[in-house]
Amino acid sequence: MAGKIVSVEARHAAWVRDMIDNGSFANMEVVDSNGLDVAKSPSVVLSAAAPFIKSKIDVSDLPTY
Repeated sequence: MAGKIVSVEARHAAWVRDMIDNGSFANMEVVDSNGLDVAKSPSVVLSAAAPFIKSKIDVSDLPTY
């Protein structure tokens, strides 16, 4: 269920972004040349989420691409 919610919220965010900047719904900033979402490494995601996380999270064992 949570996976479905995340997917819908991502589409909502993309729609709002496109409303603000027409034509950006799926531009190269968010979609790669294969049509896949641009991925971020675990450390980049953790850095962005850090202000909202109270527990220490170690991502050093997670794979990078």
